[in-house]
Amino acid sequence: MEKAIAIFDIGKTNKKFLVFNSEFEILHEESIHVPETVDDDGFSCDNLEVITQWVYDTFNKNYQNDKYQITKLNFATYGASFVYLDENGKPCTPLYNYLKPMPEELLQQFYNTYGGKVEVCRKTASPSLGMLNSGLQLYWLKHTKPDKFKKVKYALHLPQYMSYLFSKKPFTEITSIGCHTFLWNYENDSYHQWVEGEGISIKFPDITRSDHTLPAANYQGLQVGAGLHDSSASLIPYLQGVMEPFALISTGTWSIVLNPFSKDPLTEEMLDKDCLNFLTYKGKTVRASRLFLGHVHDTLSRKIENHFKAGVYQIHQIEPDLDLISSFLNGNYQYDKYAINQEGKLTPDFQFEEYKNLSTAYHHLFFILITLQCKSIKLAIGSSKINKLIISGGFAKSTLYKRLLASLLPSYEIYIAELKESTASGAAMAITSNIDEVAIQKICNLEHVIPFAKAEI
Repeated sequence: MEKAIAIFDIGKTNKKFLVFNSEFEILHEESIHVPETVDDDGFSCDNLEVITQWVYDTFNKNYQNDKYQITKLNFATYGASFVYLDENGKPCTPLYNYLKPMPEELLQQFYNTYGGKVEVCRKTASPSLGMLNSGLQLYWLKHTKPDKFKKVKYALHLPQYMSYLFSKKPFTEITSIGCHTFLWNYENDSYHQWVEGEGISIKFPDITRSDHTLPAANYQGLQVGAGLHDSSASLIPYLQGVMEPFALISTGTWSIVLNPFSKDPLTEEMLDKDCLNFLTYKGKTVRASRLFLGHVHDTLSRKIENHFKAGVYQIHQIEPDLDLISSFLNGNYQYDKYAINQEGKLTPDFQFEEYKNLSTAYHHLFFILITLQCKSIKLAIGSSKINKLIISGGFAKSTLYKRLLASLLPSYEIYIAELKESTASGAAMAITSNIDEVAIQKICNLEHVIPFAKAEI
């Protein structure tokens, strides 16, 4: 029976379970969509209890089987989310949503106390994002719900909570700390002073290596990883398998452009445009530019479908309109006025009612989004000598997305990652030593994207 690595890839929309063999081929996969619940303030949030039970049930169902033997288990989840454990190791609050509004007066109090907005953002290499700066969730909890805060023994980012479920050992891990949290001082490679100043550091367990494993508490022979932030995990296969400098466009609810070769200083202007630093699982800096692209696309697509009385997902069947595309590429439509705000809304509002049919409205929405995507790519790349872009995730399946991108960025070679599950694969690689080079090259096979040819349009 072959040995296998199991991965839970917990996204904001879909929760997945995958099993890989030693060559990182998928032996089994399943997924679930968990309906949201509400927190103690009535704001929407993920249902931690249901997710936790699904994780246990799914693993137990697959642990004992006659096809493979799971010897390692790891986790990759979305970031900016804390699970607060009490002295009994049980969650003592809801899984607060990173989109929950941060009270403005509390945010200003924080900045006034710790050196001002610009200085905090600069040192922590992150824009001011409210609750998306997950460290501020602890600050908020302490100052608005002090009774709940007192009950917290450990604050674990979501990947480390998943690891804790099986290891029963609490850890903090660098890819979760270093991702737009306001917790990590990039100048000193340590926690920012406010973490100690607020008495929050005592809520954090010791930092462990991202490739660390330890024995599971109740599963003989099973080694459990510490868990990873999903964006950092998705980068691992390409860092292992792509030889020349590249930027990875990881698409999904968020479109995140990751540049692991940047040496540009992070400026105030970059921070204002939602540019920030991540950390790789080896602790090296990655320049990242984030765009809530998938969220805006899905939200407005549903509205367009409803307006034109189309069936659900009918919008995904739309073929590229070459006349509209030609007009766009020739500069006949200008969309520089649009942006995506911190609440995940397109501003100004997209007036889809002005268009004559579903296809035309959708194409114009896409032109807006692809314009924003190009800006995000250029921001992340900066002065780095990169001419290769790799697209992974949901938009890699969209002909309109990938070929428009190739048409608008002719100086770059654009590739689609044939690796279907880069996040889960990365989480598996992180806890695998002596990775076979042939296996790496096989799974990192890239498909070149051809721009829309003038002959076509």
